[in-house]
Formats: sequence, structure tokens, C-alpha cells
Amino acid sequence: MKRFFLIALSILILASCKQSSKNQIYGYIEGDNVYISSTSSGLVDDIYVKKGRFVEKDTKLFVIDDTLLKAELNKSVANIEKAKDYHKDLVKGKRPQEIDVINKQLWQAQSVLNNAKSEYERNQSLYDKNIISQSKYDTSKTNYDVAIAKLKELGAELATAKLGARKDKIEEAKKDIYIAEQQKIQAHKKLSEATRVAPTDAIVEDVFYEKGEYVQAGSPIISLLPPANIKARFYVPEELVSSINLGQEIEVSCDNCQKQIKASISYISPRAEFTPPVIYSVESRKKLVFMVEASFTDYYKELHPGLPIDIRIPSHDQK
Repeated sequence: MKRFFLIALSILILASCKQSSKNQIYGYIEGDNVYISSTSSGLVDDIYVKKGRFVEKDTKLFVIDDTLLKAELNKSVANIEKAKDYHKDLVKGKRPQEIDVINKQLWQAQSVLNNAKSEYERNQSLYDKNIISQSKYDTSKTNYDVAIAKLKELGAELATAKLGARKDKIEEAKKDIYIAEQQKIQAHKKLSEATRVAPTDAIVEDVFYEKGEYVQAGSPIISLLPPANIKARFYVPEELVSSINLGQEIEVSCDNCQKQIKASISYISPRAEFTPPVIYSVESRKKLVFMVEASFTDYYKELHPGLPIDIRIPSHDQK
């Protein structure tokens, strides 16, 4: 009788275990890392954090040698001043010293013209009386005409010198100022990004470079794992996926969890797949499943990426 009772109890326990395993959903903890990179190439001047430590928002992470970046910023500032001076020079016309030179040339040209005019008028009178030759008269007339043309040329040059440059030249100079200012903004941004800080509270997942090593622009130097990026990932059989919804609450448990942890479904894959090998479920590993992710409202230090977990969907259990 006792033996029969033990056999019957064993059958009930096995049946219970089998039923429990059918209803059990397995998963694991996943984390989306944030990779903090350098925006410019250079030597790593210092690393301020260590792998595995928790850092608060705005904590200094690392700094790149900024010698060249400071030189680039100073050069951009000088280029702005140079472009502004050139624009100012175009707008106001030539310098007073240059205008004085043209005025002196005008005075000399006027003197030459006066002499050429007197010579021409005298020779014209003599030519009319047949005292001088035709060639001498023609020479004096040519000299007079050349003096008139030279005076007009210098007068036009003086008028132009008092004006600013052409409109298109001035507009081009304005563009040069704008380009120089944009280069300064870029140089200042690169200099400020030589020292990177944590964008949010996070765990230092990994440090890829050490002090003194050379890093290329865009290469990750530190990997962070913000608590908000830690999530539960599990796989739901195809016959149950229609019964879950985004925002639905689930309960997560693990070997080291002192209590069940609440999470809400944040993603349901639109594509079916076979259960990945990482999910150790003999009954379901050959079934078609849909990947589901759930986010936590709080941070739980026991939930490490890769940790196996058990999932309970309350609404599913009630059905």
C-alpha cells in the first residue's frame, strides 16, 4: 500500500513538473551599450574611470591631447580677423596714402598738360606763318593730346579709388567671413569634445584604450551600460504571441533575485524564428517563437546582461 502511494505521488509530481515546464517562459537579460568615442584623432591624455565602476551623469571619462586642437582654434580666430579686415578695406576704398599718391600724379599731369598746351598753341601760330615744319607742329599736338588723356585717366583712377570695391567682391568677402566663423565653431566644438563626459548615469562596461595610446577619430574608447538600457529578452510561442501587448506587465525572476521583478513589454518582434540555443528549453527549442523585450522601471544590480531569467505573464496565467 505504501509502495503504491509513493508511486502515485511520483506520477503526480512528474505530471506537475511537466505542466509547469509547459507554462514556463525562459529568457535572459540583455543590455544596449553606449559607445563613447573620440571626435578627433590623437593621444589619450588620461582615463578617469575604471571598468565595472558606476559613474554619474557628467562624470569625466577621458581626455584627448588637445595641443593641435587649440592651435586649430587659434588659427580660425586669426582667419576671422583677416577676413574682416579685407572686407573693411574693400568697403572703404583705397587708403589715404594711396589717394595722396594719385593726387600728386594728377598735379604733375596737370603741369605737363599746361606746358603741352602752351607749346601746342605757340607752334600752331608759328605753323600758320610757315615758320616751323609740319612734323614739329604734329609733335606738339600729339604731346598735347597725350597730356589731356593722361589727366582724364588719373581723374578716373582717383574717383574709383575713393569708392569701395565692386559689389560682387564685397559679397565674396562676406562669405569668407562666414566660412571663417563656421571653422571657428567647428574647432571650438572639437576642442570641447576632447574631454568626454558620461551622458547619463551608467556602468563602465569596458575601457578599450589606455593612457598614452593613439586613437583614431570615431573609435570607441569607453563602453557604458545605462540602467535604462537593461532589459529582459524572451521568446513567446506563436500560439501565445497574439495574447500579449506592448506595455503589458510581466514578472521576472532569477536564481539570485530575492523577489519577482516587474517589467513592461516594450517590443514584440514581427517575425517568427526558431528558439535560439541560448534558451535552454527542451520542449520549445524546435518551436517557432517571437522575440519579446521588456523594460524595467527601476535599476536592479542583480540583473546582469546574459543572466538567465524566468518570465511570468499574469494575464496569460489567468487564461
